[in-house]
Amino acid sequence: MDQLTGRVLSYQRTGRGSNELFSEIMRRVYVYPTRRFGLREDDCGDFLLFFYPRIRLTLLRFENRGKPFASYLYTTLKYQIRTYIAIRNREKIRRATADSPAVCNTVFFESDQIAENPPLYDPVCNSHPPPSLRAEIGEVLSVLTAVPRSRAQTGANARRIVIMAMKCCLRLNDEDIAELALVTGFDVDRLHNGWLELRACMQGRLARIAMLQNRRSAAFFQIQYAHMRIKTTAGPQMTERLQRILELHRGRYRRAGRLLQQVPLAPSNVEISRALGIPKGSVDSTVHYLRKVVAQAGLQSGR
Repeated sequence: MDQLTGRVLSYQRTGRGSNELFSEIMRRVYVYPTRRFGLREDDCGDFLLFFYPRIRLTLLRFENRGKPFASYLYTTLKYQIRTYIAIRNREKIRRATADSPAVCNTVFFESDQIAENPPLYDPVCNSHPPPSLRAEIGEVLSVLTAVPRSRAQTGANARRIVIMAMKCCLRLNDEDIAELALVTGFDVDRLHNGWLELRACMQGRLARIAMLQNRRSAAFFQIQYAHMRIKTTAGPQMTERLQRILELHRGRYRRAGRLLQQVPLAPSNVEISRALGIPKGSVDSTVHYLRKVVAQAGLQSGR
């Protein structure tokens, strides 16, 4: 019997050692998504928050039948992470169409099967000017204070607003940072330096988006040109050659589209943690909490 299994059985008998067991299991849960499913580090934090309420039940349900507890744990995680991914994929559409863009400024795209329509990709839409930062903060505060538990947590709400605003760092300017510091009580220099650091990270991603847009547009043009030549070409050999060229550019079009989907359109939780000097776990839990509160507010408003 391995050491972890023995500790779990001892906990079931005596109820002691829960802190050490929880720490060990949380560490294994956190690294599991990257090892098995190739998810990002932000997903690791979200999955840990998703699975955390189930840790105690997992410990109590384990039975010693010759296999170690780690095997039972990873079997449980295998099914739970599939549920998490399904919920996350449904949440992508809801967050992309949220009423308040300050909650999550990330745009998500479904995987297309190349219908050969003109490629459209606008990560930062400027067609409609956003409302003032104070107005958006007021809207978010009204959602947060709708939960009775959060009314007295002014400090927690201030941190939530700052993290939420940094998710939209590309939409902020110097005046917004000063306004954010005034409303939340955070140090203006700390916010300004963190904002500049996050903007620098995002500028590199925007350059990559522009490069992939050009690549995808070029492939789209070649697809249309190959279609035109196939219609006007006589002879099976030339038609076969053009079909191979068409498939080549279709593959390039699909690859460019997949790479576009993989470029984050908002700073990651790790980047916000480093820029503001806030523990990553606090950023993870804040984003998780905001999504839950906004989802509850959306359900109540839809009734």
